Amino acid sequence: MNDVHLADADALSSMDGGAFWHSPGEAAILAKIASQFGTPTHVLDMNRLRQNYRDFKREFAAGGLDCTILYSVKTNYLPNLVRALKAEGCAADVVSGYEMELALELGFPGDQITFNGPHKTAAELERAIDAGVFINLDSIDEARRLNRIAKDRDRSIDVGLRLNPGVAIYRGADPTYNKMAERAAFESKFGYTVPGGAAEAAAAEISALSHLRIIGFHCHLGSQITDVDAFAQSLERLFAFAAAFAVNNPLERMNIGGGFGVDGIRRERLGPLRGLLAFHGCDNLDAQSEGFPLRDFAAAVSSLRDQHGLSGVQFYCEPGRAIVSDAMALLAAVSSVKETGGASWVIVDAGLNLMPTIAMHEDHGIREVAPSDAPKTRFRVGGPLCYEGDILSAAKSLSDDIAEGDLVLIEDSGAYTVSRATNFIRPRAAVVALEDGEASLCWRREEFADVFSFSVSPGQPAIGSR
Repeated sequence: MNDVHLADADALSSMDGGAFWHSPGEAAILAKIASQFGTPTHVLDMNRLRQNYRDFKREFAAGGLDCTILYSVKTNYLPNLVRALKAEGCAADVVSGYEMELALELGFPGDQITFNGPHKTAAELERAIDAGVFINLDSIDEARRLNRIAKDRDRSIDVGLRLNPGVAIYRGADPTYNKMAERAAFESKFGYTVPGGAAEAAAAEISALSHLRIIGFHCHLGSQITDVDAFAQSLERLFAFAAAFAVNNPLERMNIGGGFGVDGIRRERLGPLRGLLAFHGCDNLDAQSEGFPLRDFAAAVSSLRDQHGLSGVQFYCEPGRAIVSDAMALLAAVSSVKETGGASWVIVDAGLNLMPTIAMHEDHGIREVAPSDAPKTRFRVGGPLCYEGDILSAAKSLSDDIAEGDLVLIEDSGAYTVSRATNFIRPRAAVVALEDGEASLCWRREEFADVFSFSVSPGQPAIGSR
């Protein structure tokens, strides 16, 4: 059974399109989902997904920035999710051939798809040209490949070029971290760096190719960006370069990328100094707040656009996490609770194979679905993998009497989970979508035969066929 009616559990139909998380019927509905579909299971709130997109669009408009929104398909490629965003009017940002095929399969016109990334095969470039997909080039070698293909087809192709402003957009209280971030930003593998002349030289060489014409520039600076000023400083370099280019060349597109931070996760900005202070128990450096004021950012970009005479250029952006992060959460069950003699542990059936960026890189909310009135205790939360690093949190406050079988919710699982999950030790999770009072399976749980479906053994039966 792939659908469960939830009306008897204070269902979604009573929410008038509002958010499901923390709603009165949440605990009963999640318990029913766990009973029907098992755990671990991602739960996708379609109402929240759509509202996040509308809020993003509204905030940019309020900041004075008319911007075509390209959803970052790599962030979460669930077809139901991407299809819903298309229905809202969203375009698509893809970075692989199979993402491009998915977007085309779901009905995105080619001119509403932008193909980014540092590696595109000849076959992918041919497919993109034939489908009318816009290509942002990442290298001169790639430009030459595309030019040969265009020449063979007797086509002239308009393209974009990815640039690197060379500005650190991650800043923390630890100055040693900031120095590391500055160097990493300047040495990025993506595109060509503006300071130093590499971007200018690349643009000139590509412009000289017979069948390509640069009509835009692209940058994407990172993920979970929280510093508007640093982001704007990066774009100021990009816009200055674009304005100089536009003096003698047509300029039609500016793609400012994505990476807009969300409130639901936290990332440490750690350098050697922070680690040393923490080791000696005197870490008094303030943690950087998360989230990203979209309206303020849009206003800053609008101002920079006008300052550099780019008001006639169409702007694009590529949000992913900002739209999907809190639209999904991972429902898990407690496997065991124990005192090891060194720590208090809660072991759950969801691990790093499903949430690859949690714990060491990101702090996510983890809460009990039906907490008791018992006092709270600090637990370490571990996953099911036979791997020492499978730790979801080093410290979460949970009920002292939490027990085997209790349900927990790992929040903000919408970004870089389904698309980055592996079957290391445990299978990939199912995804259940909530909409119109129904819980519907939209991504089935991986099974034994799926794991070994790539095995090729001539003369032997397929693994899992018995």
